[in-house]
Amino acid sequence: MNILLFRHRLLALQEKGSGLAYGISTILGIGASLYAGVGAITGTASAVAVGASNAAGAGSSTGAATVLGVGSSSSSVNYSFTSGSLPSGTTFTRGSSGTYFNSGGTLSTASTNAARFDYNPTTYAALGLLYEAQSTNNVKTSNMSGWITTANASITLNSATSPDGTVDATLLTENTSSAAHGTSSQPSDYTYTSGTTYTASVYLLAGTATVAQMAFSGSAFPTSVYANFDLHNGVLGTVGGGATATITAVGNGWYRCTFTAAANASATTHTGDVYFTNNSTTASRLPSYTGTSKTLYAYGYQLEVGSVPTSFIATTGSAATRATDALAFTIPSGVSTLQYTFDDNSTQNVSVSAGAYTVPTNLSRARIKTIQNV
Repeated sequence: MNILLFRHRLLALQEKGSGLAYGISTILGIGASLYAGVGAITGTASAVAVGASNAAGAGSSTGAATVLGVGSSSSSVNYSFTSGSLPSGTTFTRGSSGTYFNSGGTLSTASTNAARFDYNPTTYAALGLLYEAQSTNNVKTSNMSGWITTANASITLNSATSPDGTVDATLLTENTSSAAHGTSSQPSDYTYTSGTTYTASVYLLAGTATVAQMAFSGSAFPTSVYANFDLHNGVLGTVGGGATATITAVGNGWYRCTFTAAANASATTHTGDVYFTNNSTTASRLPSYTGTSKTLYAYGYQLEVGSVPTSFIATTGSAATRATDALAFTIPSGVSTLQYTFDDNSTQNVSVSAGAYTVPTNLSRARIKTIQNV
């Protein structure tokens, strides 16, 4: 009875032309999980699908199945930069070398046209692609070679291991005079322009001195412009009016200290000052006191035009420029907005058009973790 009943139902299906027994079934679908010819005995099943997870001819005993897919990864943008290599489909150029912190927390140099995948130098966490506009270090000798030693402090080159892992940090030692103690670059090093904002930066390490001060020349900046840096606790001390400052740990007791202010006069003068404060975090600009031969270490002094410090640019006798980073790829048709995710997990949306595309250098942050269309 069961066999006869099955044959009777099969004949009924054949007569109605369903079940794909002897016919051709075509399914046109939009969406996900589309199937054609499920349970077919004979015939041809064809599916034309738009979307994902499309299948045709599943479970067919005989016959052919065809899938035509639209909407694959070729029509989207989804790049990650935390693996230490460029994603497939992107190209990168830069017309100079550039520095970054590698996965071991050491300040390193990438060669011309090599992408820089930056890492947190204290936690070693991947921060993404370091991506910057062109910038110039206007300090002629970033290791302080040839800086002034008449301001009651001495300079000894190659005295400690710097953030780059080699013994090339500079030792500063105050003398025992009753006066201000520090050092400056040569007085004819650079011409400032009134109304322009400048940012100085330097890596500092406490010796027997635990507080350092950065300042700009009083001939081009207000005398209120200075900042004190607590190198023992890793925090800012007093920051003078008209200035902003930051202090960031980079490992092994070193801190990158930055200092920003706008010039109020055009003048040719020195590019930077590093002074002792007698370990006072609240000291005024260039404080005078009787020195006791306290010490601190410095590496990589930099002066840039602009309000944001960029990655370190070494100099050995003249100003040096790091070229613009350029990451390029193709925007597929239908993509109009890219979302950038940065090292702090903040995001920024940028409008784009289909075709050749180069990532802009005026993004809100310099370290890119991902780029995706939204």
